[in-house]
Amino acid sequence: MKKILISGAVVLLLGVLFTVNLLKKEKGKEVTAEKVLYGTVQQTVTGSGQIRPAVEVKVSAQVAGKIVQLNAKEGDRVKKGALLAALDPEQYLASVERA
Repeated sequence: MKKILISGAVVLLLGVLFTVNLLKKEKGKEVTAEKVLYGTVQQTVTGSGQIRPAVEVKVSAQVAGKIVQLNAKEGDRVKKGALLAALDPEQYLASVERA
């Protein structure tokens, strides 16, 4: 008797859910269509995040010193062997004289 009562309740619940689902009318999304034209597509997209280079190179000096001339700034393209910065030679000239 208990199994029949539970089965009847499940069938009744499924019937109610099915009926509610049929009666529920959902509006569709509005869609627009346009004729295909040749032209340039321009659209601005905004987003947040970080831009990272494909290859990152860390540049450092072999000695410490005061920079007196800077020949490149951040973002500049440089060639291999190009002088990027000049250091103050006074400290090194004094070391040579002491030696």
